[in-house]
Amino acid sequence: MIPQRFAFICVALLTLASWAGAQGTWTPLAHQPSFTASTALLLTDGTVMVQADESSVWWRLTPDKTGNYVNGTWTQLASLPSGYAPRYYASAVLPDGRVVIEGGEDNNGNNNAPEVALGAIYNPISNSWISINPPSGVSQIGDASSVVLPNGTFMLGPCCSIGQWLLNPSTLNWTATGSGKADANSEENWALLPNGNVLTVDTQNQTNSEIYSFIGGAWSSAGSTIVTLPTNGGRTINGVPIVPEMGPAILRPDGTVFATGATSSTAIYNTNTGLWSVGPTFTNNLDVADGPAALLPNGNVLVDASPGVFNSPTSFFEFDGTNLNPVSSPPNTGSDSSFVGRMLVLPTGQIFFTHTSNQIQIYTPNNGAYQSAWRPTISSSLPNTLNPGSINNFINGTQFNGLSQGASYGDDAQSATNYPLVQIINNATGDLAFARTHDHSTMAVATGSALVSTLFDVPANIETGPSILRVNANGIPSPELPVNVSFGASGNCPETKCTLVQNAYISHFTGIDCTGGEHYYTPYFSGDGIRRSWDGQGFFGTALTTVTNRSWKGTDGVCHHDWPAGNTLSGFVTVYRDTQFTPVQGAYISHFTEANCTGQENYYTKYFNSDGIRRSWDGQGTVGSIIYTATTKSWKGSDGMCHNDWTTAPYNTLDGFVRIYR
Repeated sequence: MIPQRFAFICVALLTLASWAGAQGTWTPLAHQPSFTASTALLLTDGTVMVQADESSVWWRLTPDKTGNYVNGTWTQLASLPSGYAPRYYASAVLPDGRVVIEGGEDNNGNNNAPEVALGAIYNPISNSWISINPPSGVSQIGDASSVVLPNGTFMLGPCCSIGQWLLNPSTLNWTATGSGKADANSEENWALLPNGNVLTVDTQNQTNSEIYSFIGGAWSSAGSTIVTLPTNGGRTINGVPIVPEMGPAILRPDGTVFATGATSSTAIYNTNTGLWSVGPTFTNNLDVADGPAALLPNGNVLVDASPGVFNSPTSFFEFDGTNLNPVSSPPNTGSDSSFVGRMLVLPTGQIFFTHTSNQIQIYTPNNGAYQSAWRPTISSSLPNTLNPGSINNFINGTQFNGLSQGASYGDDAQSATNYPLVQIINNATGDLAFARTHDHSTMAVATGSALVSTLFDVPANIETGPSILRVNANGIPSPELPVNVSFGASGNCPETKCTLVQNAYISHFTGIDCTGGEHYYTPYFSGDGIRRSWDGQGFFGTALTTVTNRSWKGTDGVCHHDWPAGNTLSGFVTVYRDTQFTPVQGAYISHFTEANCTGQENYYTKYFNSDGIRRSWDGQGTVGSIIYTATTKSWKGSDGMCHNDWTTAPYNTLDGFVRIYR
């Protein structure tokens, strides 16, 4: 008979051996950066944007032609506005594809610098930054908390304030929100929940947690975490105790949030019951006093821990819903504390790991299998042909934003990836191209069976031929759809013919070299159904002709002067009211301020303003805010009939059945 204690040891050793065989692997980039890499963000064209630590300089990593990031190559991007070079700050990718960063600690490498209130927004199309003024009365933002709410609004929690602020991405103005907060935002992590609300664990209120109501704009208690997560570990600055530190909190596919902090304890919040339970304890006094975690495709959470507050070395674990299972650490992290690390979920299901060095590693889980129920699905039918360089292609389906924000940190860095990416793979070569997505209908997570959508722009240099298309969210791909990528006409094109992309218009100008007044060509804005040239204020030119024949800019982004004879746009304009990308019964012509298609008639259109923001339009100026219309009363579709079945109340959005393009 085997002694009971010996049997227990054997089982334990077998369990450890089994897990050791299931550990993931770390792989260095083939082309390591020439700079010290800090926070990384995933752009909606599949490239990774990385800041050089304590610098205004940013770089872009582009995966190779198969979508492999290990073999990716680097190019330098535009630098932040002068004087802005933070180490720790709030950050997010917005629904229109732009990137916002706010606040800063250790600005310009000064560890004693105040918590700055600077901010900036990056446009990947123009490769440019512009500054953002802080909210009124806010003098410190610092290493702030932030989240993008389901309606696409960026919410900021300045480090040293009890209040929160909402950013209007069009005007770059702020609106106060968040009444009833129990403590200041300092050092807190925000986790987006499936119902659209935001969960945080207070850092200065013992075991209390709170929930921000997305609809009501107020905070309320989410109960006790039971065990204490935040602590300052006795750390002081100039004799003053620092604010207690927290760690990442990750929403998992089962609807639970795995929360860590600066103690060895962990806690688990169940979004279905609204209750907390005690999670596993880190061994060897390890904790995550600021530090990264990321959701793997299989539902496990990769987490970086270290002993005590800001001590070294780091250790890595996969949390499987029950246990914290140790995994190998990446090379050259022996002197790191957890706060040095950053994680980003890649479309491959791998984790991109930086740690304030020029050595970036990618973690590949041993078992990356996901449940089929977690996959995005595509509902809309695609056109017979996708034209290289075509923009604003519409696609809808379910779970485009994934089941979680993806990655998390304490308060110093946010790198959420809860937005759809579109991948097109050529059947003949196997090469993968990303079609830049933008204007997602929602930024909610775990949306279930709800129909959501995005727009995508096909790269002008994409390989042509039979291909497959899929939507990817947090490293989990949808089932694939066959598409044909080809220059030429689409069977659903409402023009007499669809022309080659190299001859397609974006805009035309009154001056040479694409200067002077910029006009757009668009159809069916007038009641007579005649298409005309438009400059943003009214109609110009007669049917099919423009008021300028000086120059034009095509989808290649290059200015052209080869105006065709006859000054007509019909031969090479592929801008049209959408019957190609949305079902005809869902396409808008106009919407009205009163029922039964009476009252003021408005139109919905995209990119009329120089800021690239879509708005409702009434023929004289813009009406309504981003994505939303000024009316929910009635609409007239391409069937010419009046409709009163506004499909997306109460959110008043036209996404999903308005497709009028520049």
